[in-house]
Amino acid sequence: MSDVGRKWQTIFSTSIRYALAAVFIVSAIGKLSSPAQFYAFASSLNLPGVFNPQLLIYTLIGFELAVSILLMYPTTVKLGGILSFGVVFLFTTILMYVSQTGEDVACGCFGDIIKESSADISILRNFILLLLSGLVVYRSNYETHHRTQE
Repeated sequence: MSDVGRKWQTIFSTSIRYALAAVFIVSAIGKLSSPAQFYAFASSLNLPGVFNPQLLIYTLIGFELAVSILLMYPTTVKLGGILSFGVVFLFTTILMYVSQTGEDVACGCFGDIIKESSADISILRNFILLLLSGLVVYRSNYETHHRTQE
């Protein structure tokens, strides 16, 4: 592949990484600024009595900020991509379960910043985020492999 082609691939993969990191940052800020929407979603899950929604939300905010930092640095991008794929997959599975039970509760993932009207919209958004996370992991493997061969 030509140097120009590699440069455009690098720009593309870097843009995806930063966009995904921005999504996690906005999600953390949304939960922090208006936690009530996420609380409502968490309450709809009917988790056991030991479940503490406040602890969950602040743990999730910290996790999202950590993932966004990992996605921004080339040396940690693969881990950030794997963690982003994992958390988005987990919440997509939960959203699909909630949707199948007949409740149509939006996840409140972005608080008041981005208001979602239903679980189905959240699921669709999460499929796109899963695709982007997968691309980040794939590109980090590709770039690591080609760096070691040079």
